[in-house]
Amino acid sequence: WPRIAITYSLSENEDQSAQKHDQMATILKDYNRQYHTNFDLTDLNLYNEDVAKRAARREAVFAHLKPDQEINLVIVVRRLLTGFDAPRLNTLFVDRTLAYQELIQAYSRTNRLQNRELKQEGQIVTFRVPAIMEANEREAYKLYSGEGSFNVIIRPTYQQAVLKFQKA
Repeated sequence: WPRIAITYSLSENEDQSAQKHDQMATILKDYNRQYHTNFDLTDLNLYNEDVAKRAARREAVFAHLKPDQEINLVIVVRRLLTGFDAPRLNTLFVDRTLAYQELIQAYSRTNRLQNRELKQEGQIVTFRVPAIMEANEREAYKLYSGEGSFNVIIRPTYQQAVLKFQKA
């Protein structure tokens, strides 16, 4: 523990694309060793599909995985914002600024509930510019769900979380 998967888009036209390809090849080797798979850069879509299915654990073949075959942390770089449903995962760590529909899509990934007794809600942990993120959250919630939703959704505030963390 933890069993980690990493996924991001690879592009031939980006700066440092060769380095990113090399890093992803290393990630795939580790993944193949851990999960007894055989992915390489030519079938990256199949790897991403395996990561999503293994994390979601909805399909029969993934529903009752042994603990050493489960994924409990997925590091995602600008992927899986739509169409990804993993009710067992509940925490999103955000290390960049999000706004509007991208923010709502990313945050909603944590609120897929499988068992309300085990998971009542998702958690969002932001690392960068908390004041800007809070303003972006307020604006996105106002735009997509109405004026009163922000106070219901956000708890605790960043400052409250920092104080609670320091106290603990």
